[in-house]
Amino acid sequence: MKKARQEKVPKFFIPPEDFFSDRAIIRGKDARHIFRVLRLQANDEIVVNCQGRDLAARIEAVSPSEVRLRIIACLSSSFQNKHPLILIQGIPKHSTMDLILQKATELGVNEIMPLASSRSFVNEQGSVSEGRWQRWQKICQEAAKQCGRSDIPKLYPPANLSTVCLKVAEEKNALLLILWEREQKNHLKSILASWREGRGGRAGDKIFILVGPEGSLSGDEIQLVEEAGFIPVSCAPWILRTETAALYALAIIQYEFNFGPQEG
Repeated sequence: MKKARQEKVPKFFIPPEDFFSDRAIIRGKDARHIFRVLRLQANDEIVVNCQGRDLAARIEAVSPSEVRLRIIACLSSSFQNKHPLILIQGIPKHSTMDLILQKATELGVNEIMPLASSRSFVNEQGSVSEGRWQRWQKICQEAAKQCGRSDIPKLYPPANLSTVCLKVAEEKNALLLILWEREQKNHLKSILASWREGRGGRAGDKIFILVGPEGSLSGDEIQLVEEAGFIPVSCAPWILRTETAALYALAIIQYEFNFGPQEG
């Protein structure tokens, strides 16, 4: 006799201000979803996440405006990247950036740094509307919830290239890569293999991958990031769209260093 398939327990992210030791509250849209769509009731159990911790919780009271919970267990730590992965993404048009944020979250990226460059769909000061910024944050949160992650990628405010280079310069032992369609010497595969044979075996060493916007980076910008220590790499014999290049590279890096079979 076949065992009944176990249903996935719903997970919801809650901010620290709604977590109280052994109690928690879910408010707003998630509360309405629990009440009207999932139709959960008192004594039903769900999973909540607060600041990266997964917690088993039992519903004590439910309404369209809030769901009151009792925390019943701290769940075991979930998967963590051996090498934290940071995507520096040149800001493309709205729908493309939305797609990149969603899929990068699903692929387990730890941090996302939107880049305002000379060819980005924002000015080089990196200003975006409050509504768009909130939308980006919501996309990352919803994607993390959907794929079952126990954390939400850290999303930085948009910054220009000089600011990004200064931040990256603070990192030690990190691998810095920039995808560039004109690169002919360095291929992503060979650079990753070389790094693994060198310092790449140390857990915690970060991998930064910079992807330009539609239209790529300018020659001056490429020179600036090279001077900051980034290695230009190619990843295909043809030109990829910015969203394709970003997700292609993230998937390869995650398989090679984090998702795939681990040595030892």
